Amino acid sequence: MSNVGKVLRFLFLCGLLALSACTSREQHAAETCVQDTLSVDTVPQDTAVFIEEEEEEYQRDSLYSEDFDDFLFSFARDSVFRQRRVRFPFLHIGSAGDTTEVLRKQWNGDFSFLQQDFYTIFYNTVAQIEETKSISSDTVLVERIDLDSLMLTSYHFVRKKGVWLLCRQQDFFVQGSQLSDFLVFYRQFSTDSIFQQASIAQPLHFSMADPDDEMEVIEGTIDATQWYSFCSEVPAGIISNIRYGQSYSQPQHIVMLKCAQGSGYMEIFRFEKSDGIWHLTSYEY
Repeated sequence: MSNVGKVLRFLFLCGLLALSACTSREQHAAETCVQDTLSVDTVPQDTAVFIEEEEEEYQRDSLYSEDFDDFLFSFARDSVFRQRRVRFPFLHIGSAGDTTEVLRKQWNGDFSFLQQDFYTIFYNTVAQIEETKSISSDTVLVERIDLDSLMLTSYHFVRKKGVWLLCRQQDFFVQGSQLSDFLVFYRQFSTDSIFQQASIAQPLHFSMADPDDEMEVIEGTIDATQWYSFCSEVPAGIISNIRYGQSYSQPQHIVMLKCAQGSGYMEIFRFEKSDGIWHLTSYEY
């Protein structure tokens, strides 16, 4: 082969090597671009999640389901927490049926009726007390009952994504409640000592924990004249009712729980209506 041929062959091989290197660099650059693009594509998703968590701090893991009693305890006492747990605009239905959408800056809910040393809950039967513990409803009504004016305010709570929110408030007269007949009676029972004593069944059944053994129960009956030595005070004025889902299909029987805040201590009052007259028939503490 002549010298000229060797030179041409050498130049041809150099060109192939340069082209191969260029192609390799282009392929690497393309792969890097794809990887960078994939990385960039994930940023908006992560950012969106972060923003969503910032906007709704109270949202928990989707598997978490908040206990209503624990939630209500914080809701009643912490005004900042309360503002975060109201769905705005907030629907307020007045006693005349008028509706108003309340904005966050306009709302100032008063839950002092749940800040007392105790709260009350109404049932039809004692069995319902245990039944409601197993209810997993996503709707609970909390009622503020003013026995003096016979006005009732109902707060509607719903559970969304595992956490509880207040979504509506409705005001109406007690006459519009399933408990109206009993509450009219109880209004006088709670304020008139003579009427209260006359409304005690003869005899009155009672049960109490044995002071020497908390696992044992003492049961018996007492006369109406002994009532005030057993029960120091009945709820009066503004009281509450928490409706976990219990019904009042037996209007002649009402069980009232008086629950001490935070201690688990409670008193159980059983009322029955016979021949048009209400009586307290059993008391447990």
